[in-house]
Amino acid sequence: MLAALLNVPVSSSDWATWSLHHKLDHDEIADGVYNKYSIRLPQHQLDPIPMDQVTSWLARNQESHNEMNAQLSLQSTDLEGVDFADNNQLRSWIYLHYQEHFTARSKLGI
Repeated sequence: MLAALLNVPVSSSDWATWSLHHKLDHDEIADGVYNKYSIRLPQHQLDPIPMDQVTSWLARNQESHNEMNAQLSLQSTDLEGVDFADNNQLRSWIYLHYQEHFTARSKLGI
């Protein structure tokens, strides 16, 4: 599941797959936080990604990362400032986004 977050989506089908894996990974991280700290992280609508409302999705995703990183005492990255139409920005964003998930999972031992 985590490895799927390294895939750079190019089609709507790719985005649907990435979005599902992304949401499931957030769920696993939230479960890990609960199991380790007995704290429930807020749930945000992360799947599916409404491509006509990417800005609001990016804000929800950023909030999810802020909450997760705050609980785990991890550094946050600006995950809102991206233009998915720019392939270089998208590739960089995918990698930075993956790194936050990887680091959170590592801290939780999952």
